[in-house]
Amino acid sequence: FAASAAPGGGVRFPAPLVASALQLRDGVTCFFVLTPAWLRDGDRAVGQRFFGHYPLGQFRFHDRRVAFRTAAGDVRHSKVLESGTKLVAAYRLDGRVEMAVDGAPFEAGAKPRAGASPAPVFSASGYVTLGGCPPHDAFLGDVHEVMVFGTVLADAAARHVAEVLATKHGVAIGALPPTASRFGLPTSHATGAAAAPSPPAARGPPPLADFLEARVAGEWEADPDVQRARPVRARQRPTARDRVASYAALKDGRDRERREADARAGG
Repeated sequence: FAASAAPGGGVRFPAPLVASALQLRDGVTCFFVLTPAWLRDGDRAVGQRFFGHYPLGQFRFHDRRVAFRTAAGDVRHSKVLESGTKLVAAYRLDGRVEMAVDGAPFEAGAKPRAGASPAPVFSASGYVTLGGCPPHDAFLGDVHEVMVFGTVLADAAARHVAEVLATKHGVAIGALPPTASRFGLPTSHATGAAAAPSPPAARGPPPLADFLEARVAGEWEADPDVQRARPVRARQRPTARDRVASYAALKDGRDRERREADARAGG
């Protein structure tokens, strides 16, 4: 294989790299940073597969889209790509195949045939290949980075990984559109446009505790006993909450003195 030493460079494989004694499975999330050099339409286009098992469980391109090979055929993402454009492709396998491109929301992809069940199934080949399909069908493009998580990442976690990879490799990703996915997060792919900024929330009344604290603090400032002690208290720089507490103690003391005086007068 040939590796680029330039920042953000990748690896180009003249032949697939084979890792023996490895077996992929359902229930994983995979990320790939790729630059496909030659995207073509059709089932027989060469150089489109970049990772996985053979014949089932291929992570690949099909009809210039991110795709995955199942027993029912290739499940394809909706976004049409251009040759020579670097991208972050994400796959989430959880009883079905979901794909995302450049940090956009996951989508289930188009079924290869009507009524087909494109579940993620991997051939038990005993090896995983990177950069093509054995023996000689090498991926036409650069592989910059591969990350495989042995769990199904939620939308927010997957988005974070995509953002990290995009920043590292110089891939532009957009903001999330403002609709909800099955995980309850903004993930609609209907428009592909950045979400409009939310209008500023209207400023409501302050919380009741803050309102009462401010009112008592005002009484504290106007109290004659507080005014006499101001030079000492100014050096202490009391907070509003401290003023409320000290003023409450002061009023309690005066009320107690008044009750005691009334009791003596009555006796």
